[in-house]
Amino acid sequence: MPPRRAIGNPKLRNLLMSRGTGHIPIRTCISCNARRNKKDLIKLILNDDGMVIRDTDGKGEGRSAYVCPDEACLRSLRTNKRLKRAFRTGGVVSVHPDFFRAVNNAGTPGG
Repeated sequence: MPPRRAIGNPKLRNLLMSRGTGHIPIRTCISCNARRNKKDLIKLILNDDGMVIRDTDGKGEGRSAYVCPDEACLRSLRTNKRLKRAFRTGGVVSVHPDFFRAVNNAGTPGG
């Protein structure tokens, strides 16, 4: 964290904040609450029919959620209310049947 006096000075702030590798987006898994690099998680979005699908290109519109590619995290999506909370919907949120098949076949996280 930069010193408080550096926040008002743009030159000093840029010098202090430019050290390192740059910005790495961190996201939280909705199943296990683990904080990981965005590239290590699977991005989920709601399609027009209200079904949860995997956002393969990362350009899906609207609210999204992230989940670990771990078997336990994916299994818990079927049983708990975390998807409903993550997408802020009052109705039933269902996962597209092809989602689990695609994740099991791919075996790698998308981004």
